[in-house]
Amino acid sequence: MARILVLYGTTDGHTRRIAASLGATLRTRGAEVDVIRAGSPGPSPDDYDGIIVAASVHASGFQRPVKRWVLTHAHAFGTKPTAFVSVCLGVLQQDPAVQNELHAIVNRFLLATSWQPTITKLVAGALLYRQYSWIKRWVMKRIVAKAGGDVDTSRDYEYTDWNDLRAFADQFGALVGVGRGAVSAHAGRRAVTAAVALLAVLGVAQGAWAQNGDPAGDWQHGSMLSGFFGGQAASSQINPAAGAGFGWAVSPHLAVEGRGTWFHVNDGSTDFAATIGAHLPVFVGRSVMPFLSAGAGVYLATINAASDSIPAFYRNRLATGAVGTRTFQDFQVTLGGGMDLLMSSHVALRPEAGVMIITSGSNARTVGVFGLHVVYHVPPQKVRQ
Repeated sequence: MARILVLYGTTDGHTRRIAASLGATLRTRGAEVDVIRAGSPGPSPDDYDGIIVAASVHASGFQRPVKRWVLTHAHAFGTKPTAFVSVCLGVLQQDPAVQNELHAIVNRFLLATSWQPTITKLVAGALLYRQYSWIKRWVMKRIVAKAGGDVDTSRDYEYTDWNDLRAFADQFGALVGVGRGAVSAHAGRRAVTAAVALLAVLGVAQGAWAQNGDPAGDWQHGSMLSGFFGGQAASSQINPAAGAGFGWAVSPHLAVEGRGTWFHVNDGSTDFAATIGAHLPVFVGRSVMPFLSAGAGVYLATINAASDSIPAFYRNRLATGAVGTRTFQDFQVTLGGGMDLLMSSHVALRPEAGVMIITSGSNARTVGVFGLHVVYHVPPQKVRQ
């Protein structure tokens, strides 16, 4: 798997969001990405296959920690693909003199650091009036007014073209050797690993049944309780998951189940999914019963706005300058399958793998969910007449 560094410098925080967007897009393409703010001592370029440096223009220059890092490490870039992303409001102005000055600022930086990046990209930034000090707000308003821009200081303005930025990330990913095909290959490797693990479980179970006979007898209809532990696969991350459920076996070929699942995601927060679904055994009356499952419900994601690893599905819905945590509630559909391994007339082990499709409007995020359910079939109670 290709490893990419996105190193950034920021003054008001918007370039951090741009760097996080680049990292998130590259992760969905199958790369391992570190998004790091420039500072001492900083990461070593020797650890990466490709490097993106992002910085914003202030006073005709870029953040000093970015310049120091590039000065220190540019000689080690070698033939690796590299990119420099310059963030500035002037990108929006059509005045040729302004455009020439923006390119001159970039060229002076590259000349001073002896760096010749593979790609250079100019990106429009943001006017964060509400975050500025009163004097900076006054200065920025005067500058923007001269250019005919937005001068209502009671609100912020974001000008970044996120779709264009994602296209740039794809362009850079292709240089490093990652892309949409790489995601499928990575997902395929995970699927193969899960399949091998499932076959191993089945092999052990079948050996036990060969020695002890069929322990299951007739699988009782009625209510079921279950516990779950496993994981969630999103991009290149595997996050632990656990949950519980309750169900009712309506017929030998259909059970209706409600599940609650918690996911401990990589930035330390916890997501939750509530699902009502159908459990559909393909064969019945056996100790090993393959099944299909389908369900729908809600997915609650808690997002830390300061995190550098926010999925694009949520990051693009955060307000400009957002701080603290934000909770998103979205519709989700789950599709999966697995095996019921009947250990007794009341207990079953159920390895299962599937996909969860989380939607918001026309956007969707797909994650894999896999693990093992321990199911207890509550025996029906006979009532004496």
